[in-house]
Amino acid sequence: MLHDIQSALSGVAHELVQPGKTRWLSYEGSVAVVCKHFAAICVALEHIHNVVGDYSSVAGGLLLILCLMLYILILCSKHQQQIG
Repeated sequence: MLHDIQSALSGVAHELVQPGKTRWLSYEGSVAVVCKHFAAICVALEHIHNVVGDYSSVAGGLLLILCLMLYILILCSKHQQQIG
């Protein structure tokens, strides 16, 4: 489902990167991929939350976490613009 949504939104579908246990750069790569495909991930989670039965609470929780993270990033960016 995520690949279909990625293709529809950006024309390209990518695999999400799984971070390694010992390499910090692998975490950076994972975060970069999530940021790049943030909209597609949110749409997929919202679809799962609304349509699929058993996974709806997990998908809804992940969607709330991602939206909260985005809100915090926007607030930090606005604050940085005001002081900078």
